[in-house]
Amino acid sequence: MAAQWRNWIRRSKENGKTNKWQPERWLRPKPVHRRRRFGPSSSKRAADSNAGTVAGEIRRLVEASRAGRLSERGRVEQFEGNDRKLVEGVNTMLDAILLPIGEGNRVLAQISAGKIDELITQTYSGDHEKMKQAVNSVAAALQSMATDVSVLVKRRWKANWRRAPTPRSTRANTARSLKASTARWTR
Repeated sequence: MAAQWRNWIRRSKENGKTNKWQPERWLRPKPVHRRRRFGPSSSKRAADSNAGTVAGEIRRLVEASRAGRLSERGRVEQFEGNDRKLVEGVNTMLDAILLPIGEGNRVLAQISAGKIDELITQTYSGDHEKMKQAVNSVAAALQSMATDVSVLVKRRWKANWRRAPTPRSTRANTARSLKASTARWTR
């Protein structure tokens, strides 16, 4: 029977006849409307075109951080709705990350300027707490070293004061004794 239909369809095409009832249409399987496998749907494409500005803003922030401009923040006023909340969240995250780093930099700058009694006093959690403890332990180690050196210099000064000056330089003796006493710290 299928062969008869095929012959009829072939003959009608050869003769150029067009009937209202077209068996080739009736024999073909109905088209199945499926979503495209590759690529987003039209609603998804519309959402992506809207999110392109948010993605561009985040790319701008990433490039700024790579260039060392850590004070750069997302421009919230350009967005509205969920996009605005997303950019505000990124800004909040950047502040939460950079605030403890800034405090650590401040304390290290004070220590390098000679003010070794400076410590980080704020409380943090996670990795920021580890960084705080590391910076504070460096400051504490420098404080104890300064105290030890001060005590040694005072002892040596008192010893040299009581003793009559020798032909050798007093500075050389003090330097030698400081080297000997600091050698125990490096062991």
